[in-house]
Amino acid sequence: MLAVRRNDGESYEIETIPFDPAIDYIGTPVVLISSLNENGSSNLAPMSSAWWLGWGCMLRLNSSSKATENLLPTSQCMLNLPSEGRVDPVARLALTTRSSPVRANKLLKRFRYVEDAFGLAGLTEVVSELVAAPRAFGPPVQLECEQDAVHEFGIGNPNIRAPKKAIQVAKRLVKEAAAGRQVIIFTHSRFFHQAVMEAAQDVKVRVREESWPRKFGQ
Repeated sequence: MLAVRRNDGESYEIETIPFDPAIDYIGTPVVLISSLNENGSSNLAPMSSAWWLGWGCMLRLNSSSKATENLLPTSQCMLNLPSEGRVDPVARLALTTRSSPVRANKLLKRFRYVEDAFGLAGLTEVVSELVAAPRAFGPPVQLECEQDAVHEFGIGNPNIRAPKKAIQVAKRLVKEAAAGRQVIIFTHSRFFHQAVMEAAQDVKVRVREESWPRKFGQ
């Protein structure tokens, strides 16, 4: 039995059933990953690229996501598997992030920052038994996981790595500006523009922006 305190402060007990399946193959299309942020607060993020192999699970995560940032140093997370009838939490968390400021690649996709991911999803945190990351009360299956290995995807593929290269160039230009050199950038790429602004904010470099009006036919 687990003692659970809901977001409204009311406490009650729930029964959990540990299971030991012969093979860990679960056909849910979406996984809610809970992890711990660097300040000890909790994060909850939806993802849909999970493949089950025996007792292992392969997660395809964006390297710029907060879930990845939390998982790498701790090697622990909780995989919460919602049922078909509990898709509302997934929908509420769509296009949100715990990263502040919001990363350049996510701003272009209209992501927004949220302080309390569990609260936004309408789910209650429950203490896990083996890992530090909390489980989400609601999804019928919760898997306590430890990271076994990390493999980079898309190395050598310019169509995948191009955004990362753009961020590296933006950081180099901002570094030049921070050293006192005059840097003038002309760009029509919203992604590169946001990468420059984000890099400048990180190192407290002032940026002066000017836009040229475009007239039809010119």
